[in-house]
Amino acid sequence: MKFYKILFLFGTFLVTSNFYGQSQNPDPAPFGGEYHLTDPAAYGVFIPNDGNSSATPELGITAESIREKLLSRFDNFNNNIKNNNPDYFTAGNQVLNINSVIGSIYLNDEFLPGKIVDKSSGKELKVYLRYRIYDDFFEVKQTLKDSKKNILKLKRSPDYDIYLNRTKYVFINNLPTYINGANNGYVKVIINPTEDRTGLFERMYQEFSAGSSSGNPLKSGSKARLENESTYFINLKGDSFAMIEANRRKAYKGFPEKNDLLKEYVKENNLKFKRDEELRDMLSLVNYYNSIANN
Repeated sequence: MKFYKILFLFGTFLVTSNFYGQSQNPDPAPFGGEYHLTDPAAYGVFIPNDGNSSATPELGITAESIREKLLSRFDNFNNNIKNNNPDYFTAGNQVLNINSVIGSIYLNDEFLPGKIVDKSSGKELKVYLRYRIYDDFFEVKQTLKDSKKNILKLKRSPDYDIYLNRTKYVFINNLPTYINGANNGYVKVIINPTEDRTGLFERMYQEFSAGSSSGNPLKSGSKARLENESTYFINLKGDSFAMIEANRRKAYKGFPEKNDLLKEYVKENNLKFKRDEELRDMLSLVNYYNSIANN
């Protein structure tokens, strides 16, 4: 039987899950030694898979309500997690099976090799990861043989860098725009920033389009659909970010300087930022900016 405990660890409230009701002793070091991902050695890194949100006898409230209350109160960077079940997602007032829509809520449907890096210590945890674009969180397995009930959700936190295969993702607070109700989230590192180089970051998200009924029992209506979208950011001084719109008439305006040269570069190189060329053109523009920024 599942049961849930509320821990106060390093000043943060956490909810952890023991799937098998066994007594286990959590290690105080988040990445120290060997451990199983299903232990309460979630260590503040993981939150439980609450696909079954039935009321717990010990607390008399649902696991879902515990998670929402604690994470929204103490970790406001979790404020755009809407779903916590690998088979369903919530869109407005609708609860939909992931197989009932066109498009996937995942960047990668299968779990892929990856690692979680503790930024403060540099220690790494090798796992298998799947990125859920719609809700902006990573799902974690210790091994590919782990069952669905042992899938964990990685806590959305700026304390960890995530590597899915060799692609790096970082969590950013206080983005300059709101996406799906939150101005924070995971971004893919396209250009890694340095002291002399501006970085480029891609924030992926999805737009939901509801299906429609044909009104005729002999004809099928249209299915609901998920469309992948991206917003791009560059880093500025002081750990702030600027949004770069993927538009040939607007992209150059997001940079802090050199706007005239960037405008001319877009024109001369016929950068159109069309959907299938969007990332390529964005990468070209930021690379050019880095080449002239210190001149």
